[in-house]
Amino acid sequence: MRLMSAKSIEGVEDKYPFDKKLDMVVGYRVLSENEDGATVSSPLTNTALEEAGIKREELYDLALKNTAAIFKPELYTLEALVTRICEGTPASNIMEERVLDSSEVYVLTNQSGMFGASEMLQDQTLNKICERLGCPVYILPSSIHECILVPKAQGSDPAALKETVGAVNSTVVSEYDFLSDSVYEFDVQNGIRICDIEARAEAI
Repeated sequence: MRLMSAKSIEGVEDKYPFDKKLDMVVGYRVLSENEDGATVSSPLTNTALEEAGIKREELYDLALKNTAAIFKPELYTLEALVTRICEGTPASNIMEERVLDSSEVYVLTNQSGMFGASEMLQDQTLNKICERLGCPVYILPSSIHECILVPKAQGSDPAALKETVGAVNSTVVSEYDFLSDSVYEFDVQNGIRICDIEARAEAI
């Protein structure tokens, strides 16, 4: 499955199945092998869905389950990932660490590094992370391939986080990779939701 911006599906809504999630949309992918034996991914069409005999109302849950089984989540500290990019040093996947440092900022993706932002829809993954951090998280949609997790224990201002997301999206992220300008929050009790920044500002 692929999590993407609502704008990205304009003009193709009738050809492919999509589901709205928060202020984004989920599209679906089919994995197959090419002539060289390599795994390739292609969009699932409404025609292919019907031919496969999959009920439309069951598609999201089925794709969520299959994605979790095939593409394992990977978690890195932002510092380690930046160091890997700048210096070429390896970054360790710490998804299975029993305790996570709430003073760090993290990057969540999947083992392929492609369409990894869909991990923000995997409650089981985010539940584990929050439990190991000991606090809820803000989720920043850095692209369709990954998202950034900021532990709430750091006391970050969600309005400032939203400004950062918007600035990065407008200057660094390509139109193809753009996901959202929103900031999300996740906790074990309530799951994921859009951070209501205006309501927070009025409460201050």
